[in-house]
Amino acid sequence: MKLKNKILPLLLLASTAVGCTDGFETINSDPNKLYEVNLQSIFPGTVYKTMNAISELNNNRMWSYSRYITNVAFQTPWNERGDGFYRKFYVEILRDLEELAKAYDDGSLPNSLAVVKTWKAFTYYQLLSLYGPVGLSHAGMDGGTDKRIFDYDSEADAYYSILGWLDQAVDEFDESSTDKILKDPVYNGDVQKWRKLANTLRLEIAMNIQNISEEKAREYAAKSMGHEEWLFSSLDDAFAPKYGTVIDKDCSWYYTRLYKEEIQTKANWGLIPSMNEYFAIYLFSYNDPRMETYFDGSNVYWPERQPYRMTDVLTRSHDCDVSGCSASDQQEHLQWMIDGYEVRDSLRVRYSIPYVPTPDNPGARTPFGWRRPIDPTDPNGTREIPDPLSMNEDNRCYINPRYYAMDATMPLLRWADACFLCAEAKVKFDLGSKDAQTYYEEGIRASFEENGLSASAAAYMAQEGIAWGTSHKGFYDTRKLMTADINGADGKDGQLEQIYKQRWFADFLDGMSAWRMERRTRALNLPPLFLNGSQAYEEGGNMYYGWPERLYFPDAERQTNAEAYYRAIDLLQKNSPKPNAARWGDNIFTMLQFAKPVPNQEEMIAGWENSDYVQFNMDFQAKKYGQTYEEFLKNARELTGIKEAEEALDKAYNFLIEATLLVYKVEK
Repeated sequence: MKLKNKILPLLLLASTAVGCTDGFETINSDPNKLYEVNLQSIFPGTVYKTMNAISELNNNRMWSYSRYITNVAFQTPWNERGDGFYRKFYVEILRDLEELAKAYDDGSLPNSLAVVKTWKAFTYYQLLSLYGPVGLSHAGMDGGTDKRIFDYDSEADAYYSILGWLDQAVDEFDESSTDKILKDPVYNGDVQKWRKLANTLRLEIAMNIQNISEEKAREYAAKSMGHEEWLFSSLDDAFAPKYGTVIDKDCSWYYTRLYKEEIQTKANWGLIPSMNEYFAIYLFSYNDPRMETYFDGSNVYWPERQPYRMTDVLTRSHDCDVSGCSASDQQEHLQWMIDGYEVRDSLRVRYSIPYVPTPDNPGARTPFGWRRPIDPTDPNGTREIPDPLSMNEDNRCYINPRYYAMDATMPLLRWADACFLCAEAKVKFDLGSKDAQTYYEEGIRASFEENGLSASAAAYMAQEGIAWGTSHKGFYDTRKLMTADINGADGKDGQLEQIYKQRWFADFLDGMSAWRMERRTRALNLPPLFLNGSQAYEEGGNMYYGWPERLYFPDAERQTNAEAYYRAIDLLQKNSPKPNAARWGDNIFTMLQFAKPVPNQEEMIAGWENSDYVQFNMDFQAKKYGQTYEEFLKNARELTGIKEAEEALDKAYNFLIEATLLVYKVEK
């Protein structure tokens, strides 16, 4: 069903009712005023507005929800109740698209109409992912009066509508037509690439509705897979619009917000995203070279400042002269040697590592009264293990500056995504001309090519857990709340886990897509957003499981469109796989219809509720430069060319010996 023309003036009125006008109240003040409809002039602005809206969502919460990065200010469930994003999507973007769709509905410009339908489908897909029920087909004003009758579609109905638009768009694109967008920030007027976007987006949305209707998911996926030649097949095909270089017009939102406002103006790095611990554990577990393209190294901007040093335990051959042993100890150690034993020291040491993750929420490392355990290596039995990720801002690994460059590219649907979607469709529905392994491996290679790492792909794919149909137990995080396991040997479920996790690795900084995929698959099953145990929690949540499933509807809807607002909540709760009645049903913890319930959620909550200790560890980087002190020293000398031990170790690794924990004989 076609979206009625009056949805946008209506939403505009709803937004102005709470004082958030920003000048938009004048747009439709004259009902007789003709609105200029011109794709060539309007569409580029629509693209940039969409990019900016998604960028702002990413920065404010989606990046944090995806766990790609830690942004200290935003690593909590979002209590946003304003109508800012409603206005951005409905008033600033969809209004123009709807006007364009009406203007080209006569079929005279088939490619222009197909582009508009594709962009509308993508925009509504974002709204469905954020809120659940959306205003799509039943919107307007009753007889021109002030009575609001803006209604909401259920998720299922809205998904079927946008899939229908994409059906039409795929069929309508005509490469022989002279009709094309002259000012096209996405594909520079390339109709073939636009058709590939429409078809690939149809496959993406089809796979996303499996928990709503597996039958419908198969139906629409089959349409896309029936034309694999119309799916992304190169980096040039990817849906990755690029920003421009004109400040305050077409330059990157991240450049303005992160670089200009925080770094350049305030020299404030506290709000710059850095490498999240949970994501990093996977990168470390599988020796993923993309880490170095996604993030800068620790202290890269301040090499002269105090470096991060992790704590570890190494052994070395014992020397009483070095250790300063007492006379009685010397006698005992000498006797051990006479008896044929090797005598060694156990040392507590500290040294630098090139990449240091930022904890998920630095202020909530020991929530709910969890205690720090006693260090088992401490001979006195009194030393508490310190937080291994306690560090200065200087030490964090910030996102690579290319992501907030003025003219940054913004991937919204990648070539790798298309490959992994094909792999999933093969496993789930036996669709496609290739086997699932081939699609899966093509996805990894596509991601490595995107990041300039094609030469490293083969070695990466040879590892257990990465190679198709294999499993590997990865490292723990620093609190032993999760392990970076990949269980590819576990039949079809394991193969799907490999596909989903590889897609997560590849989709770096596409926060919306990552949050959406995790809600529909629960493949990552990462720990929730633990707060510090004293903060107020949003209604409907469990303080041991603070994991958001959606955004609130704006308060403006409750004030100006109440009847439809409460019907939308009824739809939300009726269709949710796990309803939640808190806050009259409009809460951020109600699962959307496309979502999958969290496996073993109650058991996980009980486990965290009954925890006493935080199991601090740095196993994922332990023995970084060798298994023993001797190996560290050998590698430091080779790296620096310095022979003197202390100088070589300091130069290479900022190495310190904190304490000799004990002297022991190596049992035969």
